[in-house]
Amino acid sequence: MFRNNFCQSIRDGSDRVKAQFGFSCSKALGQLKIIEDKAKKYSNLSDPKVRLIKFIDVQPTE
Repeated sequence: MFRNNFCQSIRDGSDRVKAQFGFSCSKALGQLKIIEDKAKKYSNLSDPKVRLIKFIDVQPTE
C-alpha cells in the first residue's frame, strides 16, 4: 500500500510538471525507477513493513 501510494504521488507530481511546462519531471521519474527496483527485492515478503528513519524538510528554492 505504501509503495502504491508513494509511486502514484510521484507520478501525479510529474504530471503536474508536464501540464505546466510541457514535459515530465525526469528527476522524479528517475527516483521512482530506483524505488521500484529496490522494492522488487521485497516482493516475496507476505507482509513487508516500511520504517521511516529520518525525514528531511526541504524548503523550495525560488
